[in-house]
Amino acid sequence: VGSFALPVVEAWIRVGRGAGEMARARLLDDPPDRFAESYWREHAAHIALATGDAAAAAPIYRALLEGDEGRNHRVRLALAEALVATGADTEAITVLGGATPHPEIRRGTQRLTAGDDIDFAPRGPREGMATLLVRMSADLSRERSVPVALAFSRIATWLDPDDASGWLLTAQLLARAEQYDGALTAAKAVGVDDPLAGYARAQEAGLLRELGREDEALTMLETAATAPGARVEDHLQLGDAYQNAERFDDAIVAYRRALETPEMAEQAGWQVHFLIGAAQEQKGDWQAAERALRRSLEIAPEEAITLNYLGYTLLDRGMKQDEAIALIEQAHELRPTDGHITDSLGWAQYRLGDYDTAVDTLEQAVSSVPDDATINDHLGDAYWQVGRRIEARFRWRAALDAEPSDEQRMEIVQKLDYGLDRVEAARELARAGVTPTS
Repeated sequence: VGSFALPVVEAWIRVGRGAGEMARARLLDDPPDRFAESYWREHAAHIALATGDAAAAAPIYRALLEGDEGRNHRVRLALAEALVATGADTEAITVLGGATPHPEIRRGTQRLTAGDDIDFAPRGPREGMATLLVRMSADLSRERSVPVALAFSRIATWLDPDDASGWLLTAQLLARAEQYDGALTAAKAVGVDDPLAGYARAQEAGLLRELGREDEALTMLETAATAPGARVEDHLQLGDAYQNAERFDDAIVAYRRALETPEMAEQAGWQVHFLIGAAQEQKGDWQAAERALRRSLEIAPEEAITLNYLGYTLLDRGMKQDEAIALIEQAHELRPTDGHITDSLGWAQYRLGDYDTAVDTLEQAVSSVPDDATINDHLGDAYWQVGRRIEARFRWRAALDAEPSDEQRMEIVQKLDYGLDRVEAARELARAGVTPTS
């Protein structure tokens, strides 16, 4: 950590002492590795912008965004701020328009179009070091170094208590350590007017549920969604809460209200139509579900999650089988390492009677997601069909250990007791309306 972090800290100290140009030059030296390079260059640009040299900051930010595809919204906002400082407002709008939807991007765009400062990049040493520590904490937490990551995020909230990202990360890390009361305090530190307030509210609701306060969590989300000026995130979070509570009609209403908010971008709408379709499918209204899922694909035709969901549901219902398989294959091409999509492909092969290929595909799926009840159940069925009966029973037992639904559990127990052949025969009789006598 010290090899790449300490030079950044030293650079911000130099800024505090009035030696900004020297500080920036140090971070433009050759770094020890590519990981350090991204940190050094980012803070070299921040220092240039903070010390009044926006023209020098802009090209550094641009280089950091190469191949980004809109995901790095923080650097993108800083670049827009540098462009505005050099009088390139039109280019700044284009830069923000290329970002994936995010509340901070939305706020930056609103401020830019209103003629206000974007006011996002760090202005001095305290904010600069807080920005460094938040990113370090996020990167370290991906490696599960939770105690060190938590120390960095807490220092960041002390250095810059107005930066919501530090509080959100602290809440996340405390929750991971099962310190739910402390996590709730951290989430509540995010101001109600902050662009990340919706994320903080979602964290609060999840933490309240962990503490057994489900009714309080739902009431909080309902209050936020019905308040004047409710944002798209408020409706989406309420919809998710209703979905988790299996209140599907209420979830659909909340998701539709999200679509009606003025800040809902057309390109982001595919996700909401997908959520509506999933809720309608779970409540049993397949025709409405299919319409919503196909609308989602109209907006974003290469979203693997929608392709897979629609394809798998059609396959499972025995409808439009050729299209179902084509949709799943397209999803797998887009995301070949996604275990759930690989499972869908393996199950499609199984339904076609290609059991040997299905075994190979489902083995790949279970290696990616070993604790999924459905994937283990599918692999057990495939093993049974190719004569590997002992392995089939092993997979079915693994499926039971993976917390299946009550309906799944009952069927898996029947397979273990009687074998797949008798269970499928009974299923066919049930479909024909015949009650087996033995």
